[in-house]
Amino acid sequence: KATLIICPLSVVSNWDEQINTHIRAGVLKVYIHHGSNRLQDPNILANYDIVISTYNVLALEFNKEKNNENYCAPLHKIEWFRIILDEAHYIKEAQTLQSRAACELAGKRRWCISGTPMQNKIDDLYGLIRFLGLEPFNKKSTFVNYFSKPMRYYDKIGISSLQTLMKSIAIRRTKESTFNGKKLIELPPKSNEYVKLQLSPEAREVYSRVFKQGKIIFNGLVNKGIWAKHYVHILEIILRLRQIATHLSLYLTGAIRLDTDSIIDETKALDIYNILKESAENQCLMCGYDVDNLDRRGYITTCGHLYCTECLKSKSIFTCIECQKDVRKDQAIIIPKVESKPTEFYFNEVDSDSVNVKVNRLLNDLLRDRQMNDKSIVFSQWTKVFDLLDGHLKKANINYVRLDGQMSRIKRNESIQKFKNDPNISVMLISLKAGGLGLTLTVASRVYLFEPHFNPAAENQAIDRVHRLGQVKPVFVYHYIIENTIEENIVSLQNKKRTLFNLTFNRNKKLTKEEIENRRLADLKYLFK
Repeated sequence: KATLIICPLSVVSNWDEQINTHIRAGVLKVYIHHGSNRLQDPNILANYDIVISTYNVLALEFNKEKNNENYCAPLHKIEWFRIILDEAHYIKEAQTLQSRAACELAGKRRWCISGTPMQNKIDDLYGLIRFLGLEPFNKKSTFVNYFSKPMRYYDKIGISSLQTLMKSIAIRRTKESTFNGKKLIELPPKSNEYVKLQLSPEAREVYSRVFKQGKIIFNGLVNKGIWAKHYVHILEIILRLRQIATHLSLYLTGAIRLDTDSIIDETKALDIYNILKESAENQCLMCGYDVDNLDRRGYITTCGHLYCTECLKSKSIFTCIECQKDVRKDQAIIIPKVESKPTEFYFNEVDSDSVNVKVNRLLNDLLRDRQMNDKSIVFSQWTKVFDLLDGHLKKANINYVRLDGQMSRIKRNESIQKFKNDPNISVMLISLKAGGLGLTLTVASRVYLFEPHFNPAAENQAIDRVHRLGQVKPVFVYHYIIENTIEENIVSLQNKKRTLFNLTFNRNKKLTKEEIENRRLADLKYLFK
């Protein structure tokens, strides 16, 4: 009779809250399988009506059992009546640890819930179909022959076959879905405003200098045909430009070094890891989890790519997922464990004579929202932005809570409940990655995106935390954009990606590695134009 729900950590509290809201107290026994003291006895777990856990716990227990014959992964010892994967695109890469762990679960009924079951390519669907056990398409060779290969050549039979399959296994619901001529969900209107701001003269001088230097380096790499080899260095240039546009205090000075040799020491490995982390690209290429270098350590390979220690534990030689090169683990560098230090600007920024233009605009907007009794959510990709805002918000007597990836499940839930229930707390600061999906925050009606993200789907997911079922007010979304900077180019690329995704989705085209590289290069050229 037991139902198992697997979801991201940020969504656990939402499931718990929705169950308490819609089910009478005492009707269902619910257990949250998370934390160091979680139950390990499958017989006890099986007596609950609903067990909620995370992809991380599922994968960790599965991996532990594979490497320790004395350990029993409790979730895998139960035949569940129903298994539900929320945000099921987490298992789209079939070779990752969480995907394999999900497929090994035993259950009579299997559900996949996702707003984005196919994000970039047709093969994204395979991981979900494999979990659902839809024979014969749960075998990779069959899936490729029936769908992947035909899509590459726009074969009409292949497209029709996939549409037939999806119609038979999927129920699609959007905000525009109708029944008998009426919308299934009537939501208040949502408006998007792109707020154009100007850099200060000081920041503009720094930005122009870094942009000029970066463009010279980028063009040189392209002309020599070695830009792909130095992708992480290009990423560093883009990161620096984005930091200056967001807040000058985020910018790290120093020359950009183009090392031509393989990664051979810890310093270079740490530099690359920090660039990936600041660019929000610090995910293990195998399991997809963030390598935080605290709970989950990582390796930087000689080809400059990131893998966590768990995924490489039993491997000595493996093929890099990104560049398809054979890599020896003993030649990869484990990232040094360096504790982060407080950044100096946290202490001086409030007393500065010239307040950053984004910060100044945000404070004025938040004060206006509070006067109108509207709660607000501020999204940023960088938690350092929240550290920066702390003093300004306190000085303006704006009470706020925070949600980011470094917080435990209990702390996250405490912040969410305070924001929802305390009328004196008008603002919530949320890391785009930690709280951009799965949450219901309809108590707010104002959304601020402090800087643009490369992936428009990530922004849409964040906005939908507020503009969703249960919202009773019009929703206002504000995108802060600095004029004549890389931020404007990122917004243009977002629009291009939306169009491209629609074309790719409709035509079901699978891109070759060469096509992917060409598109990546075209995007980079656009950013440096």
